[in-house]
Amino acid sequence: MNKFICFLFFLFFAQLNATEINFGISQNPQNLDPRYARDAISERIVDLVYEKIVYVDDNFGIKSNFFDILNKNDQVYNLIYKGSKSYFHDGQPLNIDDILFTIDLNRNDRLSRFYEDLKVIESVNLQGSNIKITLKNPDKNFLFKLAIPILSSKHKGDSEVKIIGSNVFKYEFNNNKNTLIRNDGVKIILHEVKNPNMRVLKITNSELDLVQNDIPLPLVGYLKSQKNVKTYSNFGNNVSYIGFNFNDTKISNIHLRKAIKKAIDKTIIIKNFFNENTLPANQIFSNDHWCVENLPFNDFDLEEAKNEILKSGLSLPVELEFKTSADPFRIKIATILQNQLKKIGVHIKIKSLDWGTFFRDIQAGNFQMYSLTWVGLNNPEVYERMFSANYFPPFGLNRGRYSSDKMNLLLKDALKTNNWGAVIKEVDQEIAFLPLWFEGNFAATSWQISNFNLSSNGSWNFLKTIQKNDQN
Repeated sequence: MNKFICFLFFLFFAQLNATEINFGISQNPQNLDPRYARDAISERIVDLVYEKIVYVDDNFGIKSNFFDILNKNDQVYNLIYKGSKSYFHDGQPLNIDDILFTIDLNRNDRLSRFYEDLKVIESVNLQGSNIKITLKNPDKNFLFKLAIPILSSKHKGDSEVKIIGSNVFKYEFNNNKNTLIRNDGVKIILHEVKNPNMRVLKITNSELDLVQNDIPLPLVGYLKSQKNVKTYSNFGNNVSYIGFNFNDTKISNIHLRKAIKKAIDKTIIIKNFFNENTLPANQIFSNDHWCVENLPFNDFDLEEAKNEILKSGLSLPVELEFKTSADPFRIKIATILQNQLKKIGVHIKIKSLDWGTFFRDIQAGNFQMYSLTWVGLNNPEVYERMFSANYFPPFGLNRGRYSSDKMNLLLKDALKTNNWGAVIKEVDQEIAFLPLWFEGNFAATSWQISNFNLSSNGSWNFLKTIQKNDQN
């Protein structure tokens, strides 16, 4: 009872604190049900609203607020319950029943983004106050798969999962705005401002307090020159890439993909359009992750690209459609890629779409080429989700419908040994996708904002600590 009284007092205090921080974002979230949150904005909101069974720290280590974890043999995992001091935002205490409910709900919902990860589970048993998870086969990376947002078992049987988490932020939708209310009462109001020029204008005019990423290089320089704005930057580990549709007769020609790879000059694009912390990419993970291979970073060779086009046997010009979001900066980058590929006889027609339509098309395989960014990747088993023939959407991340018997065998071996080198090299040789760069993180805040910390993965964890001083 005392805990619940404290919780009510906390809610009352939160309402008294009327501090508001206006955060400009490039697009609104698409789905805040944790099972189906697949776009970056939705995932970042979910991470702030829901606690997870386990979480991954900045050093790619596994931590939990609820369990000590004993791993016997990579097949039997004992989760020793430490107890819970957490409450859901509707006032209900979070306990082990909610964690069991969360695991059960996600492993029985084929459309859940956690379903494929949890298929490895043979059984989940409650032993006293502890959980014993037995797997069908040993899995060295299983704990990464338990980074699942915890749902309230109170809503078992509901047709829809209500957005009720237990983390630092409570979510509300007020006045057509997505709002995050922190446990100290601070309100983070999310404003969709698709045009980066408008986001920059709004923060310099004090209409916004914060913007992060998706800011072109000239605007980065402009913001750095403004006395009423503070700027932050660091290296990032989210990989931007070009995806290919392998069901397309042109794209399935490996010589065309090789030509495209060799015709793109990543270095010049990075130098002229991205901030100084952007690095070229040649694989999914950046160098600070343990799962990387020593591959060439710059394959640019215009003459070799022209030779590959000739080897393809395709009639010139090769006409392809390239899909991107309606963000003006992303359209600009697509235009630069268009100009580079034109030099080898590959003519790109750019089709920009609103975010919702664009993302649905990618999931449905309705594209020839597209560009996106993978965010928040930690577990190397993502290679299986991206390149196994068993993981086409909506049950996986193989959006390009890539299918290769050799790749499937390499993935099978990697899952057993946790050695992903051969898989990484095969992805590179086959150009199963085309990594572009690890875009450096950049943020700008008003002078009133303090306690801001920029994450390398572009997360919104800084919202947990930032403060706003309203004094003049």
